[in-house]
Amino acid sequence: MGFAAGPICMKIALNIKTEAALLQLAQPVLQALALRTDESVALLIADGYEALCVDMYESSQAVRCSFSRGRSQPLLKGASAKALLAFQPDPVREAILQHFQQRSPLPVNLLADLQTIQQAGYATSSSEVDEGVWGASAPVFHGRHLQGVITLMAPIHRANQQTAHFIQEVITAAQAVSLSLSQTATLPTVST
Repeated sequence: MGFAAGPICMKIALNIKTEAALLQLAQPVLQALALRTDESVALLIADGYEALCVDMYESSQAVRCSFSRGRSQPLLKGASAKALLAFQPDPVREAILQHFQQRSPLPVNLLADLQTIQQAGYATSSSEVDEGVWGASAPVFHGRHLQGVITLMAPIHRANQQTAHFIQEVITAAQAVSLSLSQTATLPTVST
């Protein structure tokens, strides 16, 4: 009797290949964004019911955000999590919301926030995850499939004067990675 990789193993392998390609294309864009803004930037993906940081470039400034590669948080609070949730396909987003609602009431205004994020094309937050931290996130797509989000995080006192600039920088960076992904014919598409 022999053994063969089953469908779950194949999905895991496909996810690893997709994430590796995403990381490879996103790293120079993230690094350039961090240098241009001198703020911390990250690439996050949806991992089940969590927003998972898969890459991070820290600000060189003494006061900076404490987010780190490998850190995750529920897909409910913060610019990254809400952007990941807002741009999921409708059935996936509904299943995630139902999962959280079975455990406790959803945050007030979450559904309205998600709709606003979809319309604007980006998410922002202020002190939702870490006190004193402002963030902006924009989605990265391969075709019509969400791959992750690029997020810029800054102390509120530095972000206040530059929110419009930081939002535009994040959107531009996410669009650049999305364009690179669209030009990569070999990238597999995995549904979450």
